[in-house]
Amino acid sequence: MFLIAHKRNIPAVDRDRGDIPYNDMSIVWKSPQQEIERNTNIND
Repeated sequence: MFLIAHKRNIPAVDRDRGDIPYNDMSIVWKSPQQEIERNTNIND
């Protein structure tokens, strides 16, 4: 998360493919619907 916060790409290191761009949506997970419904601290 540090690299994303500083808008720096995530280096490949030991992966076969290249760097992951900091704004790639594949690194963001959506909260489960059940958690959204139960947790009043989550805003839509």
